[in-house]
Amino acid sequence: MASSYPRPGWAEQSALDIWASVQAVIADIMARVPAGIAGIAIANQRETLVVWDAQTSQPICPAIIWQCRRTADASAALHAAGHNAAVEAATGLAINPL
Repeated sequence: MASSYPRPGWAEQSALDIWASVQAVIADIMARVPAGIAGIAIANQRETLVVWDAQTSQPICPAIIWQCRRTADASAALHAAGHNAAVEAATGLAINPL
């Protein structure tokens, strides 16, 4: 999957390319397994984010990937305001630009 860097510190991938690769793998498995698929699981790096439009089923922006630092200032501000403990308690993850 090709990554793009549209601005300094930003990193993204095409959400449609990610979805097309998932569809291609499923089609390949279906062609090889005559009985079909009994179950499916998807795992990723957890930091990749895609927002899809519920009406059009299209992504509203590229997938923001783990290398992206566009939220570094906002993350630092949340830390400075003392919100990290609450976020970590609720999610299991510390505030981080990832």
